[in-house]
Amino acid sequence: SAERHLTTYLGRLPRDPEPVALHLIPKSGLREGLWMDFLETVRACQSLESPNLTSVLEVDRFEESFVIVCRHVKKAIYLDALIQRVRRLKLSEALRILGELASGLADLHNANLVHRDLKPQRVVLSPTGGVLITLAGVTSRPEDAAAGVFGSAHWAAPEICKGQLGDARSDVYALGAIGYELVTGIRPFEGESFGDLAAQHRIEEVIPPHRVMNALPADVGDLLTWMLSKSPKERPDAAQVVRTVQEVSSKVERSGTTQKFQAFNPEE
Repeated sequence: SAERHLTTYLGRLPRDPEPVALHLIPKSGLREGLWMDFLETVRACQSLESPNLTSVLEVDRFEESFVIVCRHVKKAIYLDALIQRVRRLKLSEALRILGELASGLADLHNANLVHRDLKPQRVVLSPTGGVLITLAGVTSRPEDAAAGVFGSAHWAAPEICKGQLGDARSDVYALGAIGYELVTGIRPFEGESFGDLAAQHRIEEVIPPHRVMNALPADVGDLLTWMLSKSPKERPDAAQVVRTVQEVSSKVERSGTTQKFQAFNPEE
């Protein structure tokens, strides 16, 4: 697969029967805007063990590229592919994925690392139900973004859209945007360009999830809007998200809440 400044191949290391993913980042990509500290983050991930982070096996240089070698999960799919297939997940499954992603972020943040570009394309789902975050620290500047802005438009926190350096709370905002789409079937904001989306992230309040999905438990909507707070200081940290998801999930299970919500009609 390939995305801007990143090409991924599947292969195997010598004397290792398990498949690996080789991510190639050209040095020109660094000049185009990849954060220069990304190698430090990726190398730190080599010693980081977490059930919700893909294992980084090697980081090296090959000709005019940097190579990141990660363990590949057989028959896995990326979260964006699942969203395209089903559009909106069953609430209990959406909460499970949200909680596991929050757990992975908590492990990353506890090691003083920041993902910088969390999005569905960076989430791997294993056939056994595992949820794994990949490629922490790898991000680039959108083509139509101002200098100093790094990330992906639909998941970029307001402070990132202002050109500030993203931190752990910026990752939580991105996770909130992912959770919003998993639960409601739509993204918090839509636009034709990074500029359009950046303005919305900075200024506009997200439509409350319970207005998008009738009968959505209030606790779920409150959690998502909390994560999508405009001010980083007002957002929970990843560990708080993990605890809140556990509390919300247990209530949903006890109440037997149906997952067949009716989409909100703006004309009503």
